[in-house]
Amino acid sequence: MFGYINELFRDLSEYLINTFTDWGWSHDAAVTGKNFINFLLIACISVLSWWIAKVVIINAFHYIFAHTANKYDDKLTDHKVFEPLSQIFPTLWIRFLVSFCITDETWVTAIRNICDAWNVFSGIII
Repeated sequence: MFGYINELFRDLSEYLINTFTDWGWSHDAAVTGKNFINFLLIACISVLSWWIAKVVIINAFHYIFAHTANKYDDKLTDHKVFEPLSQIFPTLWIRFLVSFCITDETWVTAIRNICDAWNVFSGIII
């Protein structure tokens, strides 16, 4: 799935650069505009994935655990143990798509490392 998304963002980036340069923007300004639009798209995808994970997946866990005979899982849901799961999905999107909105490889590597650390931290909390 991420391969398809990478191709989509690559094609979108080329289209945006070509469109901006056709409008008379310099190449550097076109790349900056492309980076800004890709940043907004990645932010929207991340927020949407967080919301879906928060509402759908976490509520599904709560529903399943509320209808079991075991009372220990009810304690887990009361203490919101599974809430950090919703933070993993946005960081995965950011990690895989950050190269489309930041051109400096040093910053891309740093942001990917931060996302990896955040996912490990979220997993430890669970």
